[in-house]
Amino acid sequence: MTMQEPPIDSIHLTRKILIAMVSAIIIGIILRFFPHDGWVDNYIIEGLFAVIGQIFINLMKMLVVPIVLISLICGTLSLGNSHTLGRLGIKTLLLYLFTTAVAITIALAVAYLFHVGTGAHLPLDTAIEIKKAPPIKTLLVRMIPENPIRALAEGNMLQIIIFALLFGTALSFVKEQSKKLVNILQEINHTLMTLILLIMRIAPYAIFCLMVKVVAELGIDLI
Repeated sequence: MTMQEPPIDSIHLTRKILIAMVSAIIIGIILRFFPHDGWVDNYIIEGLFAVIGQIFINLMKMLVVPIVLISLICGTLSLGNSHTLGRLGIKTLLLYLFTTAVAITIALAVAYLFHVGTGAHLPLDTAIEIKKAPPIKTLLVRMIPENPIRALAEGNMLQIIIFALLFGTALSFVKEQSKKLVNILQEINHTLMTLILLIMRIAPYAIFCLMVKVVAELGIDLI
């Protein structure tokens, strides 16, 4: 019996998320008229909404590392050809570095063009310390994980990618002798993808809670 992924309509989900965001802004503005020293603050904003929102964020974080690891191993296994594997490794690293650079560039450009944060005085728990960028040779050495388990625990994405590609490459050479392990990894990958779809079903409600909390605490002007 073949497992079936729970169907999800991306357009319908997007519509629900947008409705949740608009509704959250309205509810958040209404909550700002209530006194923030009683049950509204303790049980609604910092209680119900904060808890649901943080649970959703933790669920998404929970899946990042295993999905990157298992999906890359399975993707490497599906190629099979050593030359193709080499090209995949290079393309994966280049794509990782390129998308990281694009994300940073977009963030800086948006912050500069729209003056994000101007006039905001948000309290920080700890002082921000800007570290000097390490030399290229240090970055190259750090790409290879000394301890893959520690890289997984710390969420070091670049090291996880390197380990997954190397592990998948090695496994592709002994695929016939390791059929049970290959099948287990493929089943784990399928299960993780199904789990993502299940979690995304609660995304509109979690985003509603997160937006209500932000608007109720910071106000619509800052947003």
